[in-house]
Amino acid sequence: MILYFANKNLTIIGKASTDLPKGYEVKKDKKTEDIETQAVSFECEIPYGDTPVECDILTTPGNYILRQNSEDINELYQIIESEKDTDSGIIRIYGEDVGMELLNEVALSSPNDTPMWTVTEAVQNTIVDTGFVIGINQLAESTTTMACSFSEQTRSERIKEIAKLFECEIDYRITLSADGRTVEHKYIDIYTKRGTYSGVTLRLGTDIDSIAVTKTIENLATSIYAYGADDAGGNPITLAGYSYDDGDFVVAAQTFDDRDGNGIPDTGYCIQSRSALEKWGRMVDGQKRHITKPYNVDTVDQATLFSESLKYLKSICDIAVNYECSITNLQKKVSLGDTVTVIDEEGQLFLTSRVLKLETSEADKTVTVTLGEYLIQSGGIAQSVRDSVVQMISSITSAQMTEMTADQVREICT
Repeated sequence: MILYFANKNLTIIGKASTDLPKGYEVKKDKKTEDIETQAVSFECEIPYGDTPVECDILTTPGNYILRQNSEDINELYQIIESEKDTDSGIIRIYGEDVGMELLNEVALSSPNDTPMWTVTEAVQNTIVDTGFVIGINQLAESTTTMACSFSEQTRSERIKEIAKLFECEIDYRITLSADGRTVEHKYIDIYTKRGTYSGVTLRLGTDIDSIAVTKTIENLATSIYAYGADDAGGNPITLAGYSYDDGDFVVAAQTFDDRDGNGIPDTGYCIQSRSALEKWGRMVDGQKRHITKPYNVDTVDQATLFSESLKYLKSICDIAVNYECSITNLQKKVSLGDTVTVIDEEGQLFLTSRVLKLETSEADKTVTVTLGEYLIQSGGIAQSVRDSVVQMISSITSAQMTEMTADQVREICT
């Protein structure tokens, strides 16, 4: 594997490799692809030998890394962070794919008259004047339009929000010039769903050397209190008055705390799961009660609020299970989003599931896949609580943290 380093003008200024006899060496490389965050990152170590200054210049944050993977696909990463370790004589670098360029591009909030766009129109209007164009588009013929109401955010965040809204998946891709020294095109690819049913079967002891099973109920909820952006009157929209019942999931009134102190619990409208309540509900005075989480969607459209919240509840209303497998048979080719089969005959595990995360190292010749329906995000309960509180308060205060009274906090949470 050869890495080419380029400056901010995408001019090649140096290189490093895993196996060339001369030049800088690449060690402990790892490429990480994540289906849920739509992010791709690359990190590695570069021993700098007796030329630390020159290596510093190559690995300066803001520079780019051009890389051709084992499938002969060109990749472009921007160096986000570098760390120089004089004790071991190495520079560690961490970069993220070219799509992160859009984090520096602002997307303004939607006009008062919310536009009705197809996914193609929404993406196209977001990437105007960025240097990106739409490449592969599996939804090009889709005429489905949705109310696209967005707050001010980065264009990268906007693209992710569009993907959630239209239930599609996004990938970033580049092509190089004929001499391989400059970026010729930057594409955003739109997929109905990334990956294929690959037909790949991985057997423990033959194709994989271990299976680590992670189970968690850290984010589990049986009910979602959903709220959106402020309406014309300055109040967050909710699901009050919205009707839905498919036999399991239902929009229903639910009691909370007593905000005004009149001795009567206040009521809000939630999306509830009857099956999740039966399985996971808390017992209070002999009755099962919902485990409820607040969830904010940046929209003033009630139908969008409902659909996004229902999708979220479905992802957290039961125990989350991920299977992490280390692939030793590198002839078995697996891509992010593929559906594969894993067999552990001794442990009586016969699993067909989707690749949610893929970690590869060409220097170490290792591939690790994480399989499941939803990717478990690490961080611990303290972080998850902090994220929820920041999300709720930010939606009310326009991302400006201000001192709030207890009554104001209770009002946000209910």
